[in-house]
Formats: sequence, C-alpha cells, structure tokens
Amino acid sequence: MLHEWLEEDPDFFTLHYLGRHRPSIMHNEFVDIKTRIASNPLEVKSHIYSDINKERETSGKKSKTKPIFYRTVKQTHTDTEYPWFSSNHIKLPSIYSVRNERDSLSTVFTYSDLKTYG
Repeated sequence: MLHEWLEEDPDFFTLHYLGRHRPSIMHNEFVDIKTRIASNPLEVKSHIYSDINKERETSGKKSKTKPIFYRTVKQTHTDTEYPWFSSNHIKLPSIYSVRNERDSLSTVFTYSDLKTYG
C-alpha cells in the first residue's frame, strides 16, 4: 500500500520511509545510556561511549560514531534543567535560582572586628 502511494500520489513523492534502515543505535544500548544517565547524571559521557563500543567490539559489531552517541544522549535527557537534583528526588522551589546560589559561592566573605577570647 505504501509502495503504491509513493509511486502514484504526488504528496508522497518526497516521503523518505525510514523503516527500510536499521536504527543507528540498538534498543538495549539506548536503555543502557538512559539508565546510566538517570542513575548518575554527572557521569562522564565519554566513559559510557567507550563502554558501549567495547561491548560492540566483543560481539563483532561495528562501533558507533560519536555524533550518533551524543545525539542519543541528548534524546535521553529529561526536560529538567538540573538533572542531578531530579535524579536525587530534590524538588527545587520556583523562586530558587541555582545560578544565583553558584554566584554566591564565589563571593568573598571578610570577618572583621571579631573578638578573641583569652
């Protein structure tokens, strides 16, 4: 049916059917990436990349390129701006600003006129 539409219907002439090609990354690899990022959002992504390619080498498959891997990582990210907080079940109030808190850490505090006992 789809083959007929591609040949006869002008609306379907430019359609590129992606089902003819295997996915660029396997489902188990996608799940592995997603679970590792969910459990530790601060994990170095290149370590995950090298682990996946080692597994692919041992099974005799072709290794994945970095752009494909990082595109997959981008797809696994949640819509939260700070994934570490959400992975540790920390809810941030709407008035809380992580950027302001980071800036406050760089403020230099000085202590003067302190009395010493002794």
